[in-house]
Amino acid sequence: IDLSLESISFRRKKIKTPFKTLNRILNFIRYPYLATPAPPSFVDLHKKYSEGGHVLSLSGGSTSPDLEGWINMDILDYKTVDTLGDALNLPFNDNVFDFITSNSSLEHIPDYQKVIDECYRVLKPGGVFYLCVPLVCRQHHIHDYHRWTIPGLKLVMKDFIIIDNGVRNGPGTFFPIILEGIIQASALPFFIKELARTIGLWIAFPFRFTDKFAKKKRIS
Repeated sequence: IDLSLESISFRRKKIKTPFKTLNRILNFIRYPYLATPAPPSFVDLHKKYSEGGHVLSLSGGSTSPDLEGWINMDILDYKTVDTLGDALNLPFNDNVFDFITSNSSLEHIPDYQKVIDECYRVLKPGGVFYLCVPLVCRQHHIHDYHRWTIPGLKLVMKDFIIIDNGVRNGPGTFFPIILEGIIQASALPFFIKELARTIGLWIAFPFRFTDKFAKKKRIS
């Protein structure tokens, strides 16, 4: 089994033609994937915690929400970003935000504890910090460093009062990731490996929808 960085990075050679719609169809056939939204959404969080308040959406990139009172901050200049800045040194005064959200960004920052400390600094007393990070996830960026369990997160968030915790995606989401990782790490020739990956992903595809029926605690 090849456990080199290139092997486990799950690089996919996408089909490219002059036609965008055809590209999407062919690449879906080759690498079947369909996002299965899991609550809470940004709108859910906005309605529950932040309507009328000041909100920091941290490192949301191109998926940053467009909601009233929200400041989208990232280190890269996406169209959806309002403020360019480094999460290790947030360009805001102390105690200014009623709500902070960070969704799947902390794993990309080596010194993640410094980010947590900065969020604590700029959050008002009594404010809410919503943090979502991966546990089972493929390497999806060159800067991808960390994974957490819920007990591990509680240690990271030691300065906060935990008002709720839970799981957004369950085994149905993890199974295709693990199966693809096993196939990708094998020593099979490239063509056979790609064929096995496509077949494996199609076998695993229906499992993505089983999380909707799984008995697990969701964040409310």
